[in-house]
Amino acid sequence: MKQEDIKEILNRLGTEDVPADARQIARKISRDFSETFMRPKRHILMEYIMKSQITKLAAAAVIIIAVLVCINQFGGSTNKAGIAFAGTLETMKRMSWIHVITESDTPRGRETGESWTCFDPFIWASKGTRVSTVYANYNEGKEYLYSPRDPYSNKISIIPVEDEYKHPELPIDMIERILENWTNQDAEISRENSTLDGKRVEIIHINSPIRKTTLYRDVERNLLIRMDDIITTSNTEPKRTSTKIGSKVSTKAPPKDLPKANLTLKRKYKRFFDYPDQGPADIYDLGAPRDAEIDNYCPTGALADIFAEVRQRIRKAYDGYVAIVLESRLDDGKPVPPKITMMRPRNPADSPFVWVGIKSMAWFHPRCFALNWNSYDTNYEMLPADTQHEALVGFRAAQIQKSSIKRKRIDEYWLDPKRDYIVMEHVRYEDHMNRYWDSTKRTITLATKQTPDGQWYPGYISYEWDYTDDTGRHKQQIEKRIILDTELTFPEGSFEADYIFNGE
Repeated sequence: MKQEDIKEILNRLGTEDVPADARQIARKISRDFSETFMRPKRHILMEYIMKSQITKLAAAAVIIIAVLVCINQFGGSTNKAGIAFAGTLETMKRMSWIHVITESDTPRGRETGESWTCFDPFIWASKGTRVSTVYANYNEGKEYLYSPRDPYSNKISIIPVEDEYKHPELPIDMIERILENWTNQDAEISRENSTLDGKRVEIIHINSPIRKTTLYRDVERNLLIRMDDIITTSNTEPKRTSTKIGSKVSTKAPPKDLPKANLTLKRKYKRFFDYPDQGPADIYDLGAPRDAEIDNYCPTGALADIFAEVRQRIRKAYDGYVAIVLESRLDDGKPVPPKITMMRPRNPADSPFVWVGIKSMAWFHPRCFALNWNSYDTNYEMLPADTQHEALVGFRAAQIQKSSIKRKRIDEYWLDPKRDYIVMEHVRYEDHMNRYWDSTKRTITLATKQTPDGQWYPGYISYEWDYTDDTGRHKQQIEKRIILDTELTFPEGSFEADYIFNGE
């Protein structure tokens, strides 16, 4: 690709509207990318890129395009209604506890559930008619689960968790998600003043073709006290038919020319909010029996301290940073087109270009050692120091199925205490997990970097996966180069299309 052609592409992108901060990101990535070509490495992936049609110049253009696309995704229109309600959300976050009673009426039937949230310390608890009872103390890194629906098990399971990975949707998260969706739907918003249970309230109606939401705000306390939701979906596909012949059931699809039935499904939710000074102290306060057996899947001793160090860093790591990841890959020796990913530590639903994997590349997640805890035994042990892992600390976690099949997963981690306990090497061996058997994954951090405020992160990662499936033996190789920079801001200025060619 000629330089003139790339300039023409960039000029057509409307780059005059791109913030000047993108300039620095493009420069850093371009330099880092070019340095890869200059270093005499054994790795064949980057050598392949150098020999392919993707030159440094073309790669730089792709980087700029990725930045432009992501800026467009992150820099959407301002939601004025959401900003007006933001003060209420901040007031809710300052309360000691948030208690929510949810009444739902769906095609599955009617249910009632309760949840409690405390932000300091971070605690989330819930119970309901069809779900397990949960009490999660994220400061302690433990989640307690009890299933009252299981008549054969009087057991409380304790699993390791941290608040950045798979925590349930909190009331604040739910409301913020609804506010963010206002601008993505054809919604009509109206407000009115009224009274509810003797309180002066502001009622906010948000009506869209598929969702009608009503928020009730206590004007005096500036707190949400009720939220009603009606979600309407349509199922236009005809149902499959089943015929019983003797002891066998035959299922067949409907004829293609059968008119489609227009089935409208409605889900109704009523949520009532209150703000008590005290919440449940433990899972027993939620109704779990005190004579229940305890299954503890959390580490103890020195390894528990390591888990605590990792949790502490994951919680606030890389806030305000954007990552650019350059990835090259070989599948069974065949090159796969390189890709560039932009990511930052946000909800992945915000944008198809956002991935929460920045932290996943730096640390392990404590919850990953709770592999279907009712079916697997989990055992931990510290690894002895060796010359290949000087100044590192290591541990092994073995998860073995309790049944006769004996599926297993064994993880070995080596962490660097002097670099925020980031993972320097990870080996995972799995046997008969999913559709793979005899699978070995090895991830090595070849280089580390620091953010301007001193946080460590992996700058260069090598990944190899050898596995066997029903098609035979396979090998996958991936290399990732990572650049972390501050969040993009939007000051006045412009991004010149030819900067990547002429900038210093």
